Amino acid sequence: MPTKAYKDKNGKKKFYASFYYTDFTGQRKRKKKEGFTSSAAAKQYEKDFIDLHNGNSTIIFKNLVEVYLADCSQRLKPTTVYGKKAVLTTLILPFFENYPIAEISPLIVRKWQNEILKHGYKPTTLRAIHAQLASTLNFGVKYYGLKHNPATLAGSIGTLKPHNKIQFYTLEQFKKFLPCVDEKYKLPFKILFFTGLRIGELLALTIKDFNPKTGTLDINKTLSNIHGIVQPPKTPKSKRIVTLPPFLIHEIEDYIFFKFYEPQPSERLFYWFSFMALRKASNRAAKLAGLPRLRIHDFRHSHASLLINLNFPPLAVSERLGHESVKTTLEIYSHLYPEQASNIAEKLDVFKI
Repeated sequence: MPTKAYKDKNGKKKFYASFYYTDFTGQRKRKKKEGFTSSAAAKQYEKDFIDLHNGNSTIIFKNLVEVYLADCSQRLKPTTVYGKKAVLTTLILPFFENYPIAEISPLIVRKWQNEILKHGYKPTTLRAIHAQLASTLNFGVKYYGLKHNPATLAGSIGTLKPHNKIQFYTLEQFKKFLPCVDEKYKLPFKILFFTGLRIGELLALTIKDFNPKTGTLDINKTLSNIHGIVQPPKTPKSKRIVTLPPFLIHEIEDYIFFKFYEPQPSERLFYWFSFMALRKASNRAAKLAGLPRLRIHDFRHSHASLLINLNFPPLAVSERLGHESVKTTLEIYSHLYPEQASNIAEKLDVFKI
């Protein structure tokens, strides 16, 4: 066996692994790693290393997760990887970590599902948790010789998030809400309600993103509420130019003039508050106004509802919100277009034969 032992300077027996492997280019290379406290640990490191590089289905689940997350970190947004890692570490790894992936059967997945079901998570959360397991094992199918995905064969748990249960304020409700908002938060809430920006897009806005001459906001990034990471918007279509009503143009100009001593183009417009602060301000105002509490994202739904009530077509709503397609808009807001459905029926009635 290529694993060897040696003594360090203090006379304590240590072990190191020394072996050859073939990398992804087909080249034969030598690997050496020191500092193991036992021969068994050094040998296990050698086995795991070769499994990782040779795509062997004997790889244990925790090592598959390691290489899967490393791959995701090169392809996905940091916040997406953070979410995956959180679910895998807390809810999936404790059960599966030492299983060779080839030995994970649909029945074993079923047992894990039954454990997760005891936690009392919402149906949509359950489905998302199961999706992380399925995604990880799909990686094993593609790159580590796993013959099939046991999570897929076992079937999912939970349900998809229904799109037709959205909450929003009407214009009349927003007019009751706004006077109850702390003065320093009124402009952010106006922008959310009258532009449909996502909260991360609002918080990421810089002074140069606002163009008073054209009366527009350039949406080109988003700020995550996880570690304050600035990253590209949610989807390619999320990069967009949003036109502002004249009153908002003037209010933003005044805000910049009074808030910034020497405005720098790269300064964030709303650097002084967080997602949590805005949510607390919203909850306080809703209580004072006697209105139902909304999530911050629901102000985006409120804007969509306003546009629909103003008879803007789905394509215009889709482009303003930065949806990837009109299909997304219709899936979320189709129930807000009842009048259009009636109009279609009335127009078709003329062809009665």
